[in-house]
Order: sequence, then C-alpha cells, then structure tokens
Amino acid sequence: MPKETLLHHFLRNLHRRKLLENGDNIIVAVSGGIDSVVLLHLLHLASKELSFQMAVAHVNHNLRGQESGEDESFVRTLAERYRLTFHAHHAETLLLAAETKKSIQEAAREIRYNYFSELRRSLGFNKIAVAHNANDNAETILFNVMRGTGVKGLAGIPETRPDSGIVRPLLFATREQIVQFANEERLDYREDSSNKKTDYSRNYLRHNIVPLLSESINSNLIETLNRNAEIFTLLGSYLNEQAQTLAKSLIKESTPSHMILDRELFVSQSGFMQYFILYYLTKEVTSLEVSFDTIKEMAAVSHAETGAWSSPGGQTRLYRDRNHLVLATQPEPEQFQLPVSLYNEIQYDSFVFTTRQAKTPEFTNNRYVEYIDSGRLGNSLSLRSWKQGDWFIPLGMAEKKKLSDFFIEQKVPLFQKHSVPLFTSNDSIVWVCGKRLDERYKVTPSTTSILKLEYHPVHE
Repeated sequence: MPKETLLHHFLRNLHRRKLLENGDNIIVAVSGGIDSVVLLHLLHLASKELSFQMAVAHVNHNLRGQESGEDESFVRTLAERYRLTFHAHHAETLLLAAETKKSIQEAAREIRYNYFSELRRSLGFNKIAVAHNANDNAETILFNVMRGTGVKGLAGIPETRPDSGIVRPLLFATREQIVQFANEERLDYREDSSNKKTDYSRNYLRHNIVPLLSESINSNLIETLNRNAEIFTLLGSYLNEQAQTLAKSLIKESTPSHMILDRELFVSQSGFMQYFILYYLTKEVTSLEVSFDTIKEMAAVSHAETGAWSSPGGQTRLYRDRNHLVLATQPEPEQFQLPVSLYNEIQYDSFVFTTRQAKTPEFTNNRYVEYIDSGRLGNSLSLRSWKQGDWFIPLGMAEKKKLSDFFIEQKVPLFQKHSVPLFTSNDSIVWVCGKRLDERYKVTPSTTSILKLEYHPVHE
C-alpha cells in the first residue's frame, strides 16, 4: 500500500470513527517499536490537517537491561525531532508481577495504562493514542476464542474507550501495511527482542498458529477476523441494550449493596438472554469481567432450591431467595456475640440495643420495642448472630420453630439473616430483635418484674 493510501485511510478512519477531532490533546504512547513509531508519524502528518496537540509518553519496564534504556533514549530523541514534550516512567515490572501474582505481560499492561491515565489527568489531556493494529486484534480474538470469553471476546480490541480516553487509530491497518509504510517513509524504529520469544502465549499465536492458519485455511485470516470483530461489536452493543432494558423490568429493589430480581420473569427469558442479563448486571455491580462458565453457574441458581448461591468473584453473591434472585455485594457475614448487662445501652456497628426496667407494659405496634418477664432470664445474657440449628417458640405458638424456617416465612433475605441480632438468655433465644418475641418470656398476670427491650437498626 503506497504511503499516500495509508495516510488517506488513516485520515478517513479518524473522521469516520470520530477518533480524533480539532482541539483534542493527545498523549501518544510510544514504545519505540514499529507500530508506535508509525502511529506517531501518521499523527504528525494528520496534525497538519486537524488541529490537535500531542505529547509523547514512554514506559521503561526495566525488563531487558541496556536494551530498555536504549529504547527510552530512542523515543526521547524521536519526540525531540517532532518537537513534542516527552514523558517517561520507570517501572519495576518484575517486582509488581511477583507481588500481585500476575504474568509479566499482565503486570506491564497494568503499569502502562495506569501511567497513561495518570499522565492524561495531570496534563489535562483528553485522549490517549495507542498503536494496536489489525494483526493484534486478530491474535486477541483467537486468544479469546481459546479462553472462552464469549461475544465480548469475539469483538476483539475496542477501537475506543470513552471512559478512559483511549483511542486506537491504527486498528484498521495490518502489520504488513505498517511495515511497508515504515520502509517507504524510511522510519527508524526499535526491535524488541522479547517479541521473538514463543514462550509467551501471544507470541506463540503470532509466530506459529496465525501463519499456519493463514497458509492452510484462510489466506485472508487477519481481514476475516477483523471483519467478524466488527460484527460482534455491533452484536455486543445490541445485546447490551437489550440486557439493560430487560434488567430494568427484572429489578424489584436496588440499593448500593444489593439488587433483588424477579426470578419468574428471569427464567421466562431465553437461556442466552439470561446469561447476558447476568453478565450485564454483574459488570454493573462488580466491574468484573466474568467467564461463560461463571455466568452458567450463576444462571443455574435460578432453578436451584432457596438458599443456593454462586459467586462471580470478590464479595459478591447471587442467591436464590424463594421467588427472588438477589445479587448482593457485602463482606462475609461476621459472627458476633456481645455480653448484655441489664439497664444499659449497647451500640454496635448496625444497631443500638437498650434494656430498661418498666412498671407496666405499653403494648403498641412498634416492632422495635418488647416487654418481657425479667424473672425468667438466666445469668448469662447476650446479643448474638444467627447460627445453624437455632430455634425458638414464637409468641402465640406452643411448638418450637427453626429460626431458618421463621426467616423464610418472614421473607428475610438470606443475605441479611446473619445481621438480625438475637437477644438470648443462657443461649436460649428471648427475642429475634425487631421480628418476634419468644413465648416463654412474655409478660403474664404472674409477672412481678418487667423489662423493656428496645432495638434500633442504624441503617433502616
């Protein structure tokens, strides 16, 4: 492809995709390799037609000794040649990879993008231009197919990331076209010796799998995969819009810590849309990119018994709670047990509990106040959380009931039952606070000493 044609396609792509516009301030990520050098040169040529400002950013990962230092010096000189400001960041990539238990490539990528984002904010710039090309995109798609990342993975590398200002103006160009342009323009660039190593999975794809597929199956493999990526990008956008619409109809209650979904309406959706709705909601709640297998496990919860759950990661759980699905993000429930001394106040993270002597009971509909026969209390009083096997005799009943069954009847969400305090005497439940008194401790005509109990949840 002649240089005019590549520049023409580059400019047309900028306009058509609205990647860059007049007045933009762009950080150009330059490693010194052929892709980023060509990107910088094309942006320099494009700046004669479009009015935007540029700065060059380089990350020295200190992975290749003297070679890494020479890369930095080369990019610094290149920036000076284009009369652009140069910004460099030195990173201990091996140390970060070891500390975070990530691969060197993952750690390096995280370092680069964090630095570019911080630099963009500090300079007040609005765009970050990186030099991924069509071959990178094709390799990513193949890599994602083998990892099983679904529709999003088949869409490949996004051309823009509006949330972070990232743009990829070279994504349309193949590596062959870039090399040809660099040669015609007589551009100097650096060769990264690590790119030739096939012990990295992506390099193995690049040097072994892609050439084999191109020779044996499809000589236009790169173009085909990129064309499919465009189709899956459009499909992903459509499905995302559908998932948003359906999610709104499913959500019965939403707070910063949880969402309650209508289970029957959820299971009435097609299997594929169930998966995509869960993917969308999980991404909204956790920002996690979850795999198909994880989503499949989460979807199975909707058909399991009450109490079944699955986790997409972190502190998030999807529960089945009778006719609801609950997507909740909260720390693992902490067991608590607080000693109670009479006629005092207890302040805990989520509630306040007080006991006072009373002459006569004043029965009202206030579920946070109860009166009991204090003469029936034992020596060991406490407030504690629910534990497996707990039971009590609900007021008005003669038979004992499992507390877990009582919570189900009272429609207490499963993820909240650990937070309901129990007032106990010698570990026997006196009051399920805010819910029900135990029959054995009620005030009767023979009661001689009355105790007033008050419970006030902080966040209700």
